[in-house]
Amino acid sequence: MPRRAPYRLLWSEQVKRYELVGAADQAAPDDMVPGEATWFTWLDGVTSFAFHSRSGINCTVRKEVIQGSGSYWYGYRSLQQRTVKRYLGRTRDLSLAHLEKVAESFVAAVKVPTTPGASTKTLIDTNEPVEPPPLVTPLGPLLESKLRPPRLSHTLIERPRLHQRLDAWQAYKLTLLNAPAGFGKTTLTKSWLNQQHSIAETAWVSLDTGDNDPIRFWRYILAACQAWSHPQSQHALALLLSISTPSLQPISLETVLTVFLNQIARQDQQRLLVLEDYHVLTEPRIHESFNFLLAHLPENLHILLITRLEPPLALVRLRANGELNELQTSELRFTYAEMVAFLERTLSFPLSAETLERLHSQLDGWAAGLRLLSLSLQGKQTDEQIEQALASFRGSQPSIRNYFIGEVLQAQTADLQDFLLRTSILTRLSPSLCAAVTNRTDSATLLETIEQANLFLEALDCTGEWYRYHELFAEAMQHEAQRRLGETALKQLYQAASLWFEEHGLLVEAIEAAFHLDQSEQVARLIDRHIEALGSIDTHEHHTLLRWLERLPQEVLRQFPLLCFSYAVTMIFGRDQNTQPEAPPTRFEEFLQLAENGWRASNNLVGLGKILAMRALLSFQLGKRKNARSLAAQALEWLPEDDATWRSMCLMVIGLDAMQMGQFKQADQTLKQVYTQWTITNNTDARDGITVLLGLLSVEQGDLQQASNYYRKLIGQPKRSDQQSAAAAAHLGLTYVYYEWNMLEEAAQQLQEGLRLAEVFTEIPRDLLVTMSDLMQALLQHSRGETQLALQYLTTRLRYKQDDAMSNPFYAYMQHEIISWIVRLSLLIGDQATGEEWINELTNQHNRSISPSIIPLLDAPADAVIVEAPLTDDYQPLQENGPVAIALQEEKALLEARLYLAQGQAETALKLLNALLPAAHEAGRGHHTLQIRLLLAQAYSARKQVCESREVLLAALKQAQTAGYQRLILDEGDQLFLLLRDLLPELPKQSLRSYVQSLLRSFAQQRQKTTVTAVISTIFEPLSKREQKVLRLLIAGHSNPEIARELIVSVNTIRTQIQSIYRKLQVNNRQAASEVARELNLL
Repeated sequence: MPRRAPYRLLWSEQVKRYELVGAADQAAPDDMVPGEATWFTWLDGVTSFAFHSRSGINCTVRKEVIQGSGSYWYGYRSLQQRTVKRYLGRTRDLSLAHLEKVAESFVAAVKVPTTPGASTKTLIDTNEPVEPPPLVTPLGPLLESKLRPPRLSHTLIERPRLHQRLDAWQAYKLTLLNAPAGFGKTTLTKSWLNQQHSIAETAWVSLDTGDNDPIRFWRYILAACQAWSHPQSQHALALLLSISTPSLQPISLETVLTVFLNQIARQDQQRLLVLEDYHVLTEPRIHESFNFLLAHLPENLHILLITRLEPPLALVRLRANGELNELQTSELRFTYAEMVAFLERTLSFPLSAETLERLHSQLDGWAAGLRLLSLSLQGKQTDEQIEQALASFRGSQPSIRNYFIGEVLQAQTADLQDFLLRTSILTRLSPSLCAAVTNRTDSATLLETIEQANLFLEALDCTGEWYRYHELFAEAMQHEAQRRLGETALKQLYQAASLWFEEHGLLVEAIEAAFHLDQSEQVARLIDRHIEALGSIDTHEHHTLLRWLERLPQEVLRQFPLLCFSYAVTMIFGRDQNTQPEAPPTRFEEFLQLAENGWRASNNLVGLGKILAMRALLSFQLGKRKNARSLAAQALEWLPEDDATWRSMCLMVIGLDAMQMGQFKQADQTLKQVYTQWTITNNTDARDGITVLLGLLSVEQGDLQQASNYYRKLIGQPKRSDQQSAAAAAHLGLTYVYYEWNMLEEAAQQLQEGLRLAEVFTEIPRDLLVTMSDLMQALLQHSRGETQLALQYLTTRLRYKQDDAMSNPFYAYMQHEIISWIVRLSLLIGDQATGEEWINELTNQHNRSISPSIIPLLDAPADAVIVEAPLTDDYQPLQENGPVAIALQEEKALLEARLYLAQGQAETALKLLNALLPAAHEAGRGHHTLQIRLLLAQAYSARKQVCESREVLLAALKQAQTAGYQRLILDEGDQLFLLLRDLLPELPKQSLRSYVQSLLRSFAQQRQKTTVTAVISTIFEPLSKREQKVLRLLIAGHSNPEIARELIVSVNTIRTQIQSIYRKLQVNNRQAASEVARELNLL
C-alpha cells in the first residue's frame, strides 16, 4: 500500500475549488494553483499526494518510475479488502478533470449499475456512420507474423488439467494467464488451440514494445479479427485509420470500438481474441480503451491475455461478476507427472524416483528451469557424469547459476547486486525488513525496480508490501552470497532479520531466522513468546510447533513450562482426529508432568488450569465422563474469563456430559456460554457447530420455535463453503420442526435442500443422511395416512447390521430412532407382536457396549454398570451410570409404556410413566415430558380415571400449544382424539379451544382419503341431511331469509338449524364453518 501521502488535494465547498494542503512537516507552496501551469511544475518535484474529489471519493496518487520509460502516475484505492490500481498517465495528463474521472472509476470498479432494459450484447451508438467513409492511405505495413502464434516445440507435453481450465473460455469475458517468464504460458495456449476444432474462431496478436501506441495496437487487433467479418461490413479498421486524419468532427477511439463490437455482436459464432505479452504495454490510453472494450464485450466475444504482470484493467469488477478466468503462477507450475513426462521426452536415460522427487521440489514447477536442467544433462554419457551433474544442480549447477549470476545478477548495478545477495536469505521481503537487513534507506525503490524488471521477484499481496524470490533464484543468490559475504556476515543478516521480525510481532519468522544462529535459548524464548501471544496453541499449525520443539535440547525445554505443555498438546492434536481416542503416549505424560511441576513451583494457577482442561478433554474422549466433568469444573475455577479456548473446552465437556446425562436445562445453559465465547472470538466454525447442537437441544426441550430460530440463523447467514455442512444440518433440523408443526410440504422441501447441500459438502456421512432421509420419508408417508406403507418402508430400509451400528454411534443413534418409530407405527395399527419384538431388539442393543464418543445423546460413560431392577412402586427406570445415554433409556421406556397400554396393562404403564415424569420435567426433557403426559392421559382414561386424565391432558395441551406441536399429538392415534373431543367443551380459554379444534380438523383431514364418514362420526356429531343442505346454502353465501325461502321453512327454523350446525362442527361463525366443511370434504 502506498505510504501516507505528504500532501492532500481536496475540494473546498466554501471557495468552490481544489486546494492543496500539506502535512505537518510539508507546507504547501503558496504560489501553486491546482490545474494551472504551476500545478504541473509542482508535480515534477513530488512523488505522491492524496486526492479528495468534489464527489467525496478518496484515492492516493503516486508517481512510479518504469525502467526505460520514465515516470508515470498511478491512483490507488482500497476497495472490498483489496487495493485497486489505476493508470493516470504522465505529469502532463494530470488535469483536475482527469483526476475526477479516474476517482469515479474506482466506484465503478465495485459495481457497475445497469439501466433497466440495457444489454451488453450489442453496443449501439446512434452516431455510428451508416456507410463507411472513404479508405484513407494506410499508416504502414503490419507484420503478419505477429498475427500468428509461435510454433510449438517438438518437446511439447500434454497438460490436460490446464486445457480443461481453458476449455471454459466461453463462460468468461476474460481469461488471464499471468506468470513470470519461463512458465510456459504461450506454449500452453498454443497447444490448447491446436486441439480446438474451431481454430478459425481465434484471432492472435503477439505484442511488443513497439505497440505502445493506441492506433498501432488497435490496428493489429482489428486486422487479426478481419477474418471474422464480411468484407462489406469491415469498416472499423477504416475508421481507425481515419482518426489521425485532420477533421472538423474527429472520430474517437471509442466510436471505432463501438463499430467493431457491433459487428461482432451481429454474428452467431463464439470468438476468441488472444493477446500475447500484454505486459509490454505501458501507454495508459491503451489500457483505458481496452477497459472500454471489456466493459462492452458482446456475449460472443471473449479475450485471452498472456502477461507477466497483472494488467491495469478493471479486474476487480470482472472478478466480482464472475467474468474472469484466471490461471496464475501456482497453477501454471509443472506438476510432478508433467515434469516426468518432459524429462522422459528430452533425456535419453531415466532418472530415479528419488532424484525426480528432489528435482520437483527444487524447480517448483518452473518450466524454464526444467529446460535448463535438460540442457545441462545433454552430452552426459556415463552414470558418474549424470550423478555428478545432478548432485551439483541445486543452485551451484553452472547452467542455472551462470544464468542467474551471469545473465541476471551481473547485469545489475553494484548496489543492486549487493542488495540481492543480502536479501536472498529472506523467505519474504518488505521495504522495512530489507532496510533492517541491508542498512540501506532505498529498499523500497530497489524492490520496485526489481519487480518492474521481473527479476524473479513475486508480489505476495496487492499492496506492494511483501514479495518473495523464486526458489531457484534465491538459492543461486544465497550460494553467491555465501561465496562473497562469508558465514559470519550471513549470521549477522539472520540476526538482524530475526530482531526485525520480533519487533514487528512476526514471531514465526523470527523463530525461523533464529534457528540459523545456533542459540537454543533464544529460540525457546521466542517460541514461548509466540505461544503467549497466541493465547492458546494454534492446533492448525501443530506440525510446525512440533518441528520447532523437537529441535530444542530437553534441558532447554525444562526451563519453559509452557513449551513442555505445548509439546504435550501437539502430540495429542497431531494424531488423526478421525480415529478412536487412544491412551496418551508416555512421552505426553512426561512433558505434561514437566509443565505441571514448573507451574506448581511458580504457583501459576492459570497454567495448572490449562493442564486440568487438557486432562478433562482426554478423559472425556476416552469415555471417563465423571472424571472429565470433575477436572473441567476445577479447571474453570483457575482459568481466567478471557481464556476463550480452554474455558470453551471445559464448558463443552460439562455441557456435553449434561446432554448425555439427559440434563437438558443444564446443557442448554452451559452450551450457550460456549456459543457466546466463540462468537466473541469470531470462531465461526465452532459457533456454527454449537448452533446446530443448541437447535437439537431446543427440540429435545420441546421448544420448536427456538430450534427454528437457531436453524434459520445458520441458513440465513452469508453462504460460505466451510459453513455449508452446518447449513445442511440446519435444513435437516428444520425438516423435523416443520414435521412437528404439520407443515408437511415445507418439511419435504427442507429435507431435499439438506440432502442437496450434503451431496456437495460431504462432512456429514452420506449413509447417515440416507438413513435420516429414510426416516423422514416414512413419517411423511404416515402423515398422509399410509401408515402400513411407512412401516414396510422403514423395516426394509433398516440397512445397518447390529455390528455396524455398534461400531459407529451415529448409526447406533439413527438405528435407535428408526426402531422406535417401527414400534410406534406397529402399535398404532394394532400389531403388538411386531412392536414387542423390536422393543426386545432395543433391549439387546442397550445391553451391548457402545464404543465411547464425544457425540451427545448417543452413549454414556465407558465405566458404566448395567443394573437390572424390577418394576415396583419405587422403580427408577433410568440408570445414570448405565451403558446407554439417559435420553435413549427414556425413549425405550416410553415404548414399553406404549406396549403396556396396547396390551391392556394400564396400571403397569401408569407406574412406569409416573416414574419417568418428574425427572424428565426437572431435567428439561420437554419433548419426552409431553409424550409422557399424553400417554398418561390415555392410561388414566383406560382405568376410567377421567379427572386425572383430563388434568394431565390439559397440562400437555398447554405445553404443546406454546411450542406449536401438531404431529406429536396426531401420531398418537384415535384414542387420544376421542379424549380431545370430550375435553373440548371443558376448555377454559378460547385460544386453547381453537388449538384443539385445529388438531381435530387436522386429524380428520389426514384420514379423509380413507374413511371420511367414520372419522367425522368419531370426532364430530354427524349432520342431518337437512343440516347438510343448510350448510351448503350457508357457505354459498345465502342469507337466512334466502335459505328459508329455498327450503320453504321459517327464518327461525333456519336460525335453529344453523346454531345446531355450529355446535356440531365446534365453530361459531360462517367463515369457520366453511373452513371446517372444506377440510372435511362435506360440500
